[in-house]
Amino acid sequence: FNSNPSILINSNSSSGYNLTLNATTDQPNKTITFSLSYVDESYRNDVEVVGNVLYISPDATSGMGFITVTATDSSSSSTDFTFQLTVLSSGRTVSLIQFSSPEYNISLSEATPIGTTIQRLGVVFNGSYECSITSVISPSMAPLGAAATNVFGFQMHNDYLLVIGALNRSIVPVYKFVVTATASTPGGGKANATVTVTILNAYPPVISAPDYVNIRTDVPLGTVLFTVSVTTRDQPTDLTFSLLSNVTFPFAIDPASGSVRVSKALAVNTYTIMAIAYDHGVPPFSSNNATVIVNVLLENMAPKFNGLPYVVSLIEKVIPPYPVFNFTVIDTGGGDLEGVDNVTLFLPANYSDYFSLKTILNITAGITVAQLYQLKPLVYKQTRNLTLTITAYDLNAITSKNTTTTISVSVINSNPNGPTFIGQPYTASIPEGPYSTSLAFFQVNTTDIDGNYPIVFSLVNTFGGIFQIDTWSGSVSVVKALSISNSSFYQLTVVATDTNGTGASSTASINVTVLQSYAYNPAFKTPAPPTNLTL
Repeated sequence: FNSNPSILINSNSSSGYNLTLNATTDQPNKTITFSLSYVDESYRNDVEVVGNVLYISPDATSGMGFITVTATDSSSSSTDFTFQLTVLSSGRTVSLIQFSSPEYNISLSEATPIGTTIQRLGVVFNGSYECSITSVISPSMAPLGAAATNVFGFQMHNDYLLVIGALNRSIVPVYKFVVTATASTPGGGKANATVTVTILNAYPPVISAPDYVNIRTDVPLGTVLFTVSVTTRDQPTDLTFSLLSNVTFPFAIDPASGSVRVSKALAVNTYTIMAIAYDHGVPPFSSNNATVIVNVLLENMAPKFNGLPYVVSLIEKVIPPYPVFNFTVIDTGGGDLEGVDNVTLFLPANYSDYFSLKTILNITAGITVAQLYQLKPLVYKQTRNLTLTITAYDLNAITSKNTTTTISVSVINSNPNGPTFIGQPYTASIPEGPYSTSLAFFQVNTTDIDGNYPIVFSLVNTFGGIFQIDTWSGSVSVVKALSISNSSFYQLTVVATDTNGTGASSTASINVTVLQSYAYNPAFKTPAPPTNLTL
């Protein structure tokens, strides 16, 4: 339509009002016809369309109303155009622009396409004008692209409010703004009106839930089976949930959260339940149905360790990582054969970083194979026995069960044999007499079948410091004077200790004979004279 949407006339005009209708189409060679499709009740007898002319009777009374004309081309495509008819009292003219109402409240679907004419605001003026959004009341700050001036606008030279941007109720549910009509004629002034646009629901919510749930007969009342999840393009401010059923279920749904819980005692059975969500916005919507199969199985049983007891012997000082042994855990609960979900290892204090546990195989028949790993070497002198605690958890069922057992670990000495003395029996003969320096008179020799580790030597008895032995070489020396008058024979006990492993040791005897030396003549000692002598 190529027409001004405003018609302004005086009542009791002698000639009435004639408007030539003009419309164009982008289809060539099409004939356009016009028809009257709507007239407000107060002007129903005063308006008609003949050919391409709109006639308004001179008997039309003062007031305001709307007239809708339909243009149809020869291919049956049609377009409606609405005029605002303002009939002034006889002789009256409109010199200042004004809105027919100071406030407009509009409800609009979120799915309204861009380019849609929302409503005509009804500007009253004898001349041309422009409408625009001049200030925003709410929201004062909108996300990028969602401001009122980016979402709403006007056609040129009229008061048709249009959608010019995408609507999203979840981002901005209500717009409130001020529109201004500005007269093009000098002196026509400006007029303001407030527009509130409420964005309505346009999309039903979509819910989802698991396809099936397995539970046990021994789960406590109130146990949550699953929670319905919801997605919606509308702002989900008023959603409720319910179960659809014509039978009695041992389950109930929380209308606010969508959580489905056990509400009655369970017996082995299979249930098919359907959940639905309701959006109580304007207009209300209901969601799709989410169907869930609930299998109620026998009571869950604790997993079982196979092949008990677990006893392990570990050689000390083995360089890790080192696989200790494998063990098997069997899921015995309720015939579900879902496998054991978790095997946890508890270690003694100070050994938390010496071992680890990992699952190496989870068989679908409810069998889990786990492996114990040694991470750090053990020393026999520090630790001879350890007890490790392991726990197997079956977490697949709502009622988790677990079993605990122990692994007894013995640490094996890597060097259990003491040194071996070479060349026994050991004998030595030493002449008596004083010694100004130590005299090495014997060498102890050993060998070690456990490896070439250092050997340390010691004497059990040095006989008052007469004898000594070198710790590392095994050389035996006399360091004090020997006298046959004191003793002609000594038996020394030598201890050889291996510095590896537990420090295993061996002993050997050295039989020492003191020889008389004739280089020394006996000497008589004259006693000191008495201090008192009586004859």
